[in-house]
Amino acid sequence: MKKVALYAVIGMVVLGCDNGNDLELAQIETKQTSEDSNERRYCFRNEYPFKDNPSDKDVKELNIEIIGDTVEGTYNWIPVFKDKRMGQFSGSIANGVATVKYVFMQEGSEQEEVLEVKLYDNEVIVGGGLPEMGFAARIKKVLCVPE
Repeated sequence: MKKVALYAVIGMVVLGCDNGNDLELAQIETKQTSEDSNERRYCFRNEYPFKDNPSDKDVKELNIEIIGDTVEGTYNWIPVFKDKRMGQFSGSIANGVATVKYVFMQEGSEQEEVLEVKLYDNEVIVGGGLPEMGFAARIKKVLCVPE
């Protein structure tokens, strides 16, 4: 009986230590950008290399800063041989879903669209706008480059 109790205690200690490590990793992954604990920054980027020349890559990237329940950031589509789309967005966020007004330049004209940005642990999913505009995307999380 004493051995069973001892193994149970050891098991709880090991599990408790493991959970602490996971929490610590999560805290490292979501570093704050300032001393304000409500401010967070996340970066996402996909590269699409050409099969015949892998050094040529189309890029889709989204950077987002969250302060409380507001968000702002950039969302860019940078193809190698076509006109790029670069812009900024701002809006509000609740439960990991942001509704934003995206203002962008493409083919020499400024345009705007309302988009939905869903944040997940390892990716962001962008939706909204006309399908032919190509706003919809699933973009992988990457480390943010210091500003």
